This record gives sequence, structure tokens and C-alpha cells, in this order.
Amino acid sequence: MLPEFPNLWDSRTFKAREHLQYLVFPAGVFYDRKSGEVRTSRINILFALAKRISDTYEATKKGNFENFDETSLYTGMTGVRSNFFAGDLERLDRYFELFS
Repeated sequence: MLPEFPNLWDSRTFKAREHLQYLVFPAGVFYDRKSGEVRTSRINILFALAKRISDTYEATKKGNFENFDETSLYTGMTGVRSNFFAGDLERLDRYFELFS
């Protein structure tokens, strides 16, 4: 889906684009008119993980081997559980049900 994102965006109606925007940026997107910056407080975890894997793969292909501890997606148990993954997965499923 990520490589096809520009085509996916261009081929959708306004309503579908709005849903797609909230799929990728569940907390919304904020624009600062003064600075011209676009910000978000959260990216859908599935897209964040896909980007992380892609960036690591590209770096490895170029021979840029980083310290495993710095690039590992492993996290220790902290006692805090997140519902982001389940919610993000449900959003992705709903989007494709509505707009496929």
C-alpha cells in the first residue's frame, strides 16, 4: 500500500481522502499557518513499522549496518499495554471495506 499511496490518494473522492488521512494519522493533522509546518501527534503504528522496516532494509542494502540495539523493534515489558495496534488494524480494515 505504501508505494501506491500517491496513486491511491489521487484516485479517491474527498470523503475517501479524509478517511485515508485519519487512517494514517489517527490523531489528525495540524497546520501552523505562521511557520507553514504540518504536524501530527501520532502515526498509525502499522505505517510507522512499515517505514521503519523499509528504512532499515534500504540502509542495510547500502552497507550501513547499525547497532542492533538502536534499530531493534523489540521493547521490554513495561506493564503498560497499548490498544493502538488493535485500533489501527481495525481502522485499516474499515477503510478497505468502505473504499475498495
